[in-house]
Amino acid sequence: MTALCRCSGNATIQAIRFTECVLGHILSKQIWLCLNFSFPDCYAAKFSPLQVGIEMLEDGVPLEHLITCVPSITIVTAQNGFKVIKWIQNKPPAQNSEPWIQRCKSPVGNPQLIQFSREIIDLLKSQPSCLLPISKFIPSYHHHFAKQCRVSDYGFSKLLDLLEAVPHVLQIIGMGTKRLLTLTHRAQVKRFTQDLLKLLKFQASKQVAIRDFMQAYHWCFSRDWRVTDYGICDLMDLLAEIPDTTITITHQTTDMVISVPKRERTVEEMERTKQFGKEVVDLLRHQPHCRMPFSKFIPTYHHHFGRQCKLSYYGFTKLMELLEAIPDILMVLECGEEKVLILTEVERIKALAAQLVKLLRAQKNFSLSVSQLLPEYNKTFGYGLRLQDYDAASLPALLAKLCHVVKVVDGSDSREVQLINRKSLRLLTTQLLALLMSQENHQVTKGMKVEELSQHYLNVHGTQLNPCEYGFLSLSELLKSLPYLVELYFEESDENCEDCSTGGGHGVEWVRLTKLYQFARNVRALLHTYHYNQIFLTEFQGAYRKFTGCSFEPRFYGCVAIDELLSAIPQVVWIKGHGHKRIIVLKNDMKAKPSYSMPNSPQPRENAESLRDSPISSTTSGSQSPGCDADSELLRLTSPVDLLCGPVPSCLPSPQLHPDPVLLQQMDLIDFEKTPPPQLPTELESVEEAAAYGTSDPPEQPGRRDDSPPLCDEKNMLSMDSPGRRASRSRFKLAANFSFTTGL
Repeated sequence: MTALCRCSGNATIQAIRFTECVLGHILSKQIWLCLNFSFPDCYAAKFSPLQVGIEMLEDGVPLEHLITCVPSITIVTAQNGFKVIKWIQNKPPAQNSEPWIQRCKSPVGNPQLIQFSREIIDLLKSQPSCLLPISKFIPSYHHHFAKQCRVSDYGFSKLLDLLEAVPHVLQIIGMGTKRLLTLTHRAQVKRFTQDLLKLLKFQASKQVAIRDFMQAYHWCFSRDWRVTDYGICDLMDLLAEIPDTTITITHQTTDMVISVPKRERTVEEMERTKQFGKEVVDLLRHQPHCRMPFSKFIPTYHHHFGRQCKLSYYGFTKLMELLEAIPDILMVLECGEEKVLILTEVERIKALAAQLVKLLRAQKNFSLSVSQLLPEYNKTFGYGLRLQDYDAASLPALLAKLCHVVKVVDGSDSREVQLINRKSLRLLTTQLLALLMSQENHQVTKGMKVEELSQHYLNVHGTQLNPCEYGFLSLSELLKSLPYLVELYFEESDENCEDCSTGGGHGVEWVRLTKLYQFARNVRALLHTYHYNQIFLTEFQGAYRKFTGCSFEPRFYGCVAIDELLSAIPQVVWIKGHGHKRIIVLKNDMKAKPSYSMPNSPQPRENAESLRDSPISSTTSGSQSPGCDADSELLRLTSPVDLLCGPVPSCLPSPQLHPDPVLLQQMDLIDFEKTPPPQLPTELESVEEAAAYGTSDPPEQPGRRDDSPPLCDEKNMLSMDSPGRRASRSRFKLAANFSFTTGL
């Protein structure tokens, strides 16, 4: 006979109180209570009569199962065949303890019994109130799994022995022919915990109030909430069984709120999680159809990478939480009790694109007939290409999704699949960096919308940016391939925003420079203020501090020294030279170009100091650069010292060299002239004549015009007493009218 207790709201709590008050005294004296005879009488004497029924009640749970939910209590079968309640001392069981004490242990080391226990859970979950008569087990098993339950396959001769071999998940209640099968309290709590976590993650706020629990449960699982399905009469009793590290219950004014405990992860752990996502992609790409069972992930990860997957390294305590932290890369599918890991559709398309590139490169002329594509794919990779995995109804529809990798053309005999010629990503990377670095200061941290970046590229370069030409489906995927240069993030758009093309309430994708390349942007702007766009490495830190108004620490960017930090931005600068003469040089691609229609070059200290406060480049003056501004340099012009011999102020533009204009004269340049031109003095005569005049310069030579323009601006820079003037010179007038000086 199986007694079922009606759901009275506090039945379990009353049973616990009864255990403390009555059973604690009686059972401590090793007096046993018969389940169906003594226990109802004792309970009625202490509290009130139990509402029990002989048949299965829709809103009740078996009394035998309910008693086993009480801590320190168990039910065993006596020698006379009756089931009795016994007290379990709060002590570790002895080695030769009775078998019923070991009922919570799982069959470790027996994979057949482990699989059978999973099938038991799956089968009983589909039954009303998780109850199944033992006489209906065989037909129900056959109907549910479409296979026979052969007891001999598990090493047993009787069905009862097989069912008793999995006491950690299966409880047999009642006696005789009316015995019932149900899940143990431990299995029910584990099942409820999994369902509750799924329900909480289904909510946008990751929390749910007790008064809204029934409605949230119905929305999540598409069935009504019945607490008796989990072998308990009250929801709070189930919540009390779940540890505090799994869920958090907050008592508010009018209600209680169930939520997932939040642990703030560090920036390093988030970056490691992103790297873990790349490892998962690499791991699943080597699996057939980019999927694998959840149970094989840990050993496969260890075998593939040669190291253990430590969850604490990423800030998690459960593997499922870590896998759910990369939803844009991985999906977890539930196939019965077995969970399957599979890449998202975007990642599967990427993996298939890489496979087709490998396949077509091995073919002649990098092409293959469309009819031979599927057989060659099966031959190369060892498994067939399933169109349903990529949500494609036909092979042409699948190839249309791979338009950035392959193209279908008309061949000599039939349609052929060919690889497309990709453009180099190096030049595009430099162009995108230049566009993002040309933003205003207040826009650098936020960045710009991905659509705006494409429009700016069109305005600057005059051509539309087509990601398919570089092997990507979209500009977002292209930018994701540059994680060390830029980063993408979503921002909720305003519903009243008129220029939002995505519509109100949807996330807008933005792109911005990483922290490292925000530093590279300041370095680029600093070098733009120097002649030849270069500076000594020893002067860089002081110049950067003066230019930006703040100092920097290489350790903030993961580097040890300044030279290591600058070497981490090879797209912007490079270091040449050795020792203390090393020079930081701006890459040619990063130099300012007048064709850019973007905002002006970044000036981090526009409000504090102007660009004139930047130090003078020592490479221009040939000596150590004085740290003064352009105004103080211009004030030096009133000094009695000849400034033409000093360094050129940094605010002055570089001199432009132009040849003297050629005056066309009516003369025959082929025939000799009748009147020979005046003969120029020889070098020796020039020296003697100079000595006669008592000066180091020879006299003015005939044929030189006084109004002829100088050779370049540098000649005007030289003083009359400058040591740079040669002791003696001889000037020649060339046909092109160039002024040309030669010293002895």
